[in-house]
Amino acid sequence: MPERPTPPEAYRAINPEKQPEKKDSGYESAERIEQLMKQERREHDERLGEVIDAFVLRRNDDEAGKLDVVAKTLIARRDDKKTTAKIRTLILALSGAARGAYGTGQLAALWEAGITPREIDDCVGISAGSASLLYYLGGHEHTYKGASIYTHVLQKNGFVSFSVKRWPKIMNVFVAVKAFLKGPRAVDQSAVLAAPSRFWVVAQNTGTQKNELVDAKTDLINAVHASMAVPYFYGEKIQLRGGAYIDGAFAQIPFEEIIKTCKPTHILVMPNMPFEELVNFKISNGILKAVEWLLPEQGTAGVFKKVLRGEADIKSLRLACDEMSAHYGVKIGWLWPPDCALAATTTDRALLLKAMLASAKDAYRKFNKNNPDPGKREKRDFPFWN
Repeated sequence: MPERPTPPEAYRAINPEKQPEKKDSGYESAERIEQLMKQERREHDERLGEVIDAFVLRRNDDEAGKLDVVAKTLIARRDDKKTTAKIRTLILALSGAARGAYGTGQLAALWEAGITPREIDDCVGISAGSASLLYYLGGHEHTYKGASIYTHVLQKNGFVSFSVKRWPKIMNVFVAVKAFLKGPRAVDQSAVLAAPSRFWVVAQNTGTQKNELVDAKTDLINAVHASMAVPYFYGEKIQLRGGAYIDGAFAQIPFEEIIKTCKPTHILVMPNMPFEELVNFKISNGILKAVEWLLPEQGTAGVFKKVLRGEADIKSLRLACDEMSAHYGVKIGWLWPPDCALAATTTDRALLLKAMLASAKDAYRKFNKNNPDPGKREKRDFPFWN
């Protein structure tokens, strides 16, 4: 049996004065290999970056193209001053809690661009999106009143609190509902009811555990309240004609039912979330384990997971839209807002105002990019309440 070589450590222990000779050429070769590997990694990263940029550009062009189809239809209805039975338009405003500020800014831009409820056959809101549409249907000035709830009401009146005394009810949705009913931001309910658009909210029936499309004009404030009633973290069930209801963001969005009921030819989706955030969304299993430890009661951890996975639900809806578009022949455009780092629980007034203004300007440009007048194309006068 051949003698096994002595390991360097053992060799040094036996012959402390005699160390194995280092071969300079070997070390130089290793360093050279490492340098070549670093260079290869840099070149690989550069090539990969170019490919990713190309895919992102293609993706952005695809999203912009779909939005253009819907935007041009809305502009045509605005300019023709008439409606046609062949064209039916619908706005779908999604959930997002404080990130509803994005959608509010976009709806203000629609008013400034002349896209009023007269150009929209149906408005469908989910959770925060239902509140934004409530004010949009109330009129031009009302849209700005609704926007001011984010900057003047929520942060001052304890909409979000992580106080131990309030746990687990960290969201007091009734703060917003009170503003709907009285004070300087009270909704002009008669104006909403008289608006030419039909108004729907998505809310979850607690009896069936399924989302339903509710005609909001039959019980205006309660319908919006029901669509915003976050389970567990708000904890209230709102009574409507069909039973007790809670926030519609926590069950599958009845997208096919919306299409079959409203029969739109063109849908404008307001996701209240930047596209980049959707693409990069990940959720840590560690976070979910912590949630399960903090919320040991049956069902509560699942609710929190749905809060955290809101982006994943929107991602599923985005993919479903392509299938629905092909199946029903509906043109669907997504109005993604610019990323202003809003979270669902953001209460910082300056950040909320910044997000509304940025999303308003971005949406206005998209609906006026073919306007030859640069002044109108880059309009900056959005009178949000400071």
